[in-house]
Amino acid sequence: MTAIEQQEVHFTKLSLEERWVLREARIAQPVLLGQLLRHLGGVQGYEEVWKGWAFGTGIILCSLLYLFTFYYHSFNVRNIGMKMRIASCGLIYRKSLRLSQSALANSTVGKIVNLLSNDVQRFDTALIFFDYLWIAPLQQHSTLHEQRCFMGKYMTTLGYMGRVFARLRQMIAQHTDDRVSIQNVIINAIKVIKMFAWEHRFISLVSEARKKEIGVIRSSNLLKAVNEALFFSSAKLAICLTVITYVLTGSLVTAEKDFFAQAEIQTSQKNLSENFPRMSNKHGAEIRGLTALWNGGNRPTLCDITATVYAGELLVIVGPVGSGKSSLLHSLLGELTELHGSVDVSGKIAYAAQEPWLFSDSVRQNILFGEKYNPQKYAEILRVCGLDADLKQLADGDLTFVGERGTTLSGGQKARISLARALYQDGDVVLLDDPLSAVDAAVGKQLFDLCIRGYLRRKAVILVTHQLQYISAAHNILVLQYISAAHNILVLLEGKCAFFGTYKQLRNSNIGIEMMLDADDQSTPLSHAPSTVSSFLPPVNCLKKGLSNASQYGSVTSPGSTDKTKWNVSRKGSRKFSESYQGRRQSFVEALRVIPRPEEQRAGGSVSSAVYLQYFLRGGSWACILLLISLNIVTQLAFSGSDFWLALWTNKIQEETSRDKMKVLNVANETGESLENVDTFTSMNFVNIYGALVGGVLILSLGRTVLFFMMCCVSSRRLHDNMFQAVMRAPMRYFDTHPIGEVLNCFSKDMGQIDDLLPMCLWDFLTISLNTVGIIAMIAFINPYMLIPTVVLSVVLSFLRLLYLRSARDIKRLEAITRSPVFTHLGTSLDGLTTIRASRTQRSFIKGFDDIQDLHTSSWSTSAATTQWYGLALDGLSSFFVACVIITCLADQSHRSGDVGLAIYCALMLTNTLQWGVRQSAEVENQMTSVERVMALSELQPEASLIMDEDQNIQPGWPSTGEIEFRNVSLRYEEQQPLVLKNVSFHITQGEKIGIVGRTGAGKSSLMSCLLRLTEPTGQINIDGVDIGKLGLHTLRKNISIIPQDPVLFNGSLRMNLDPFNKHADEQLWNALHDVQMKEAVRASPDGLDHTVEEGGSNLSAGQRQLVCLARAILSHNRILLIDEATANVDSMADELIQRTIREKFEQCTVLTVAHRLHTVMDSTRVMVLSDGEVKELDAPHSLLQDRASLFSRLVCQADDATAERLHNIAREAYNKRNIFTTHF
Repeated sequence: MTAIEQQEVHFTKLSLEERWVLREARIAQPVLLGQLLRHLGGVQGYEEVWKGWAFGTGIILCSLLYLFTFYYHSFNVRNIGMKMRIASCGLIYRKSLRLSQSALANSTVGKIVNLLSNDVQRFDTALIFFDYLWIAPLQQHSTLHEQRCFMGKYMTTLGYMGRVFARLRQMIAQHTDDRVSIQNVIINAIKVIKMFAWEHRFISLVSEARKKEIGVIRSSNLLKAVNEALFFSSAKLAICLTVITYVLTGSLVTAEKDFFAQAEIQTSQKNLSENFPRMSNKHGAEIRGLTALWNGGNRPTLCDITATVYAGELLVIVGPVGSGKSSLLHSLLGELTELHGSVDVSGKIAYAAQEPWLFSDSVRQNILFGEKYNPQKYAEILRVCGLDADLKQLADGDLTFVGERGTTLSGGQKARISLARALYQDGDVVLLDDPLSAVDAAVGKQLFDLCIRGYLRRKAVILVTHQLQYISAAHNILVLQYISAAHNILVLLEGKCAFFGTYKQLRNSNIGIEMMLDADDQSTPLSHAPSTVSSFLPPVNCLKKGLSNASQYGSVTSPGSTDKTKWNVSRKGSRKFSESYQGRRQSFVEALRVIPRPEEQRAGGSVSSAVYLQYFLRGGSWACILLLISLNIVTQLAFSGSDFWLALWTNKIQEETSRDKMKVLNVANETGESLENVDTFTSMNFVNIYGALVGGVLILSLGRTVLFFMMCCVSSRRLHDNMFQAVMRAPMRYFDTHPIGEVLNCFSKDMGQIDDLLPMCLWDFLTISLNTVGIIAMIAFINPYMLIPTVVLSVVLSFLRLLYLRSARDIKRLEAITRSPVFTHLGTSLDGLTTIRASRTQRSFIKGFDDIQDLHTSSWSTSAATTQWYGLALDGLSSFFVACVIITCLADQSHRSGDVGLAIYCALMLTNTLQWGVRQSAEVENQMTSVERVMALSELQPEASLIMDEDQNIQPGWPSTGEIEFRNVSLRYEEQQPLVLKNVSFHITQGEKIGIVGRTGAGKSSLMSCLLRLTEPTGQINIDGVDIGKLGLHTLRKNISIIPQDPVLFNGSLRMNLDPFNKHADEQLWNALHDVQMKEAVRASPDGLDHTVEEGGSNLSAGQRQLVCLARAILSHNRILLIDEATANVDSMADELIQRTIREKFEQCTVLTVAHRLHTVMDSTRVMVLSDGEVKELDAPHSLLQDRASLFSRLVCQADDATAERLHNIAREAYNKRNIFTTHF
């Protein structure tokens, strides 16, 4: 038996022993109380004083025994529950790194985040209730028959409620998953949503999901209200029924029977409530006859592919959009299922993804990716990737924090950092998925010469590219194309190897590739594009295939399974973090500790009273609050009054019976005539009044609980809605500087606590506070001297509470803050899953996750230990109070047994409730930090108004011409940061086509942000003579179309992605799809326009997503179109299609195009050259090319001679054509 197994067996035995002691102590207290009251009520009671003291001492010892055993046991089971949670979180993260792409598509990030934030948290308290499965029946067996019968019905009710609660909890979890998933998509795509002015549409989607969730929460809260009302009044109902039974059967109600029964029922009630909580030696790659499909798919993605690449060779893969180029790389990474053929990779793989993936850390750590820091190697990689100049412009150099997904960097910078990471991995086989598409021609040529042909010259390199000017330098070329899987219509297309060989062989072959080569060589003027472009475009059955390939459901094998290392889930202790980057592999958490980065705000001190007030005011008006207060006071008066009335009754019986002689009493009891002789009429009056008080307790309790929980439900709904509205209205800079995990933490964990935990904590605190006041009042009425220990107890409790809260609040806030990086790390890992698996860095990321979780666990365990200490101290004081009550009652023999029974019973109740109430008051303060965080998000400074009064003054159909004027426009993202645009001024006339070029980071995308006011610039921007700074954001953004740099699609139908507001008829949608040559493919899909697009458009290629975005822009019919590097990730034929469609459909519109492919702007009216945030040149391309010293001429000359000549020809033809047209008219 291992040490761990022995420890588990020891803990199990210890747990059984502890639970047995707790059971006996809990059962013994009511028995001893009954014996004490019998002793005090007897004629001989005061002749044997030592018996009374013995019973009283027994009650005190039971309290102390229960106290120390309970907290020792509770601390142990909480630690075990914590370990179970940690292990589950670790397993979930490890499993997420092994998910296939299809399984990942079925398990959204929001669902996994909710699993970590809410579901696994149940382990923290699960074991506390586990023992009640076996201990509760034993405790219940010790109760009286009448009580057991009644409580058995109550147990049945609780059992039914437990089952209903379980169903409701499952429904809530499902609706929460749906809501958080939608919010995760929205927050990730917030920039696109703002650019298209779609906030209202997505707010309505979340509102609909939240409405379903809050509906189930409302039902759950209503059930909680009924359960709490029954729990509060059930003991009184049980005693009332027992007393009525005693009276009607002629039995004598004595203090002994009364308070023993109450104590026993109280024990049974607590038990029941607890029981129902809820290869080759040469490095390279060989592909032999490969036919493969995405995991879970039923159609091949690749068909009969054969290719080889060895060390020192460059294999270039080309082909149309969606032909399987990226899928082929994924097959080398083990992400696809092989049906036929084989894939053999010899050596270590390095991978650069098509869409660059960066995580929240420094530039350096994004490049090192867990590898040792080698200064010489690092500097050389920066040089060949052209990053050295970019880093010099950053204040912190390569230690600059880049933000989640690299939001603070341009697209070209992200692509080069991703490429630098692949180089630093020092792989034997390097897979590059179109890294040259995101950079301009000059930088692309530098990367190809210095990186691919230079630094990687001894490696086996596979390069996917759409820029065919580079294929002549390849050792071998693989051309992929589509083949039809149907006879008459294109139902499904499979990627097939059209050619594999050298460049010379490709030129001499007769496979119809020459046309594509010519187009990509840019030798054909764009005005003379071939009409057969559609033959190279995948029908959106890529809608069907892409829709099924990239994310199929199910899994054959888990990718990444090549790593057979056993992961150790148990984490011990904390780690000492080093600030050095050198000398060893570092966890990503270590790096984070030395990088300046935006920190989540952490409030200090106590939660202000304004937060409490706002929480309740969001749940109802002042009238509702006053009604709730009144109902609570009246209910507590009825509750305490019933106990007092019962004590008064038993005292009267004792007084009347003590006037008779003992002999007569004995005879009367035997004949059953005693009660009638005493005063039957009086007894029935007592019964009627007592029954009315208990009935009032039940009715009033139902009223106040329903009102309270409904107010909490309304408050929760409004808090969420206000927070989400504020987040949607926050400026883009907030999302650039705050991790998505931090925001999701508020929507998942914090809202989960506000929905579920906070109402119960608040309710416990309110009811126990009132109950405590009632108990102290009754004890003081019976024995005024008890006010002295009560005052002392109150002072000590207040001191302990302040001492506890001083640390507990900040520990709770710290726990919340250390929780956010867990979600951020998970989301970042899922985004870069392919890159992580390709570089075999799962262990580093697992270590990073474990380190982050250790940090969170340290704060959580500190909070749990502090809470346990606090509970032990409070229960100790309560036991001291019980001892004071018993001693004073036994010392003063003038007290009647009914008064003594009531005082001791109330003191025992105080022991069970006071510590819980004070603990809950502290827990309320801890839980209110979630409300505080939600309210803080609700108060985010919003961007400018969506609608302004000035909007009424613009003419209908604005802008009618599309004239744009910049006047001294400057832009910076933060006050302390340098300007990214510097005093920019220019004028664009109606219908001009402006190409915007410049080095990466020159300010091209920032210029687009100014036009859409994603960031507010200084200076003035006029469109058709209207100052856009005075317009509402929706008025501005709805009238400008944009095809963004990163095409984003949303989970839903194709129709929703084209027309989210349902403003267009189906015919218009079909026409738009026809314009981008997707109509036939969509018609071939069984669902047509209702075909499902998965989250992020993951079932479409990047080119296909861009075509959908183009169709969306066509539907908008705006006079201004912005194109932000929209064709960077598509092949030349799709690029040509996009350009031709733009020329035809936006002929009368003003078009601004940011591009790295110079041929896309050579036929522009004018070209704007940006450098270091300034407009250096703005003229016709042909005119700029006449000046050999111009920046634009230098950009063109950086291409090879043949390409430069072709670019000159395109510019000259476009210029001459435009002049002829102008002269003619």
